[in-house]
Amino acid sequence: MIYDNLIENPYQYPLCIDQYLAKKYYRNAIVSQMNYSVVYDIKDDEVNILGIFHQLENIKDKLWWYVSMVELMYHKRRISEPPLSSR
Repeated sequence: MIYDNLIENPYQYPLCIDQYLAKKYYRNAIVSQMNYSVVYDIKDDEVNILGIFHQLENIKDKLWWYVSMVELMYHKRRISEPPLSSR
């Protein structure tokens, strides 16, 4: 169900409650029947799942470091791509 919803309209889920993650536009889809939370963002019309966590886990502590690393890798990839005009 979550997978289908993310394909159809990934913007239907709210931004994360955590201010740091919300400022970076990470969203949180809750799988209520299993008590899991899917944290993701949307960049260049692609849904990037950052992680799937049980709701009893401390997501904030696990994600802050990971978010920094993912964004660093994303920016390095974008810098290394040629401009659209030269493709």
